[in-house]
Amino acid sequence: MEHKLSNIDINSYKINGFVTPQVSLPSDLLEKMKLGANKVLAMNPNKSPEALNNVHLEENNPEDLCGDKSLLETACHPFIIDKVEQIIGRNIILWGASLFCKPPKKGKAIPWHQDGYYWPIRPLTTCSVWIALDESNKQNGCLRVIKGSHTNGLLKHITNNASKYALNQTLQKKTYDENQAYDIELNEGQISLHDVFLVHGSNENNSDKRRAGLVLRYMPTSSIFDRNVKKVKGTKGSSAPNFSARPIFLVRGVDESGKNKFIKI
Repeated sequence: MEHKLSNIDINSYKINGFVTPQVSLPSDLLEKMKLGANKVLAMNPNKSPEALNNVHLEENNPEDLCGDKSLLETACHPFIIDKVEQIIGRNIILWGASLFCKPPKKGKAIPWHQDGYYWPIRPLTTCSVWIALDESNKQNGCLRVIKGSHTNGLLKHITNNASKYALNQTLQKKTYDENQAYDIELNEGQISLHDVFLVHGSNENNSDKRRAGLVLRYMPTSSIFDRNVKKVKGTKGSSAPNFSARPIFLVRGVDESGKNKFIKI
């Protein structure tokens, strides 16, 4: 199976801040991810399913969450890593994996934000791979983005503790135009890659169908994962992961910075 992005895909990523390749995961890889995700949900019944961090860690999980190692294995698959390499280069660290599962009728929204606001990566460079474990559409709260917003750099965020949101940090309304929002609708098994500065969010799930997405986070080894940044000021719940003790994994190449402490796969 072809694992590479086309030149059109790469240009779209550079211009728009995201790309949705016209390919789907191999069926065996998708099935393994779905089984792993469902296992994580079953093992963590008392945690909000809309934003579960470190779902790939079965042991040494600083988020006090029961993860599944099969999700770590699938995050290293060439179908995914080959595409990430075209975006951030050959030397790649997997530093996070999150499950965003919106239950039918009551799935919480994700407010407009930039991922980089939360993250201790210096310089701030990351490619996120959003994988649709279920069909993801407007009705069940698909990912929404503002095309080209990644070119504006890191923007100011404010605290919003509204109960309808799974995260409590959001952009000021003057920093984006929701009328420009683009809905990334995906079939089960499709993926989307997006930039660390892309403005994005999603609506509540008021439909009869679940919407689950697995998001894998990759950074180039030329950047440093700064463990001195424990959490973002003002965050709570799923917005405030513990970075100081998080295991990170070298999935391809070498550590260019020489300063990252990781587990080699």
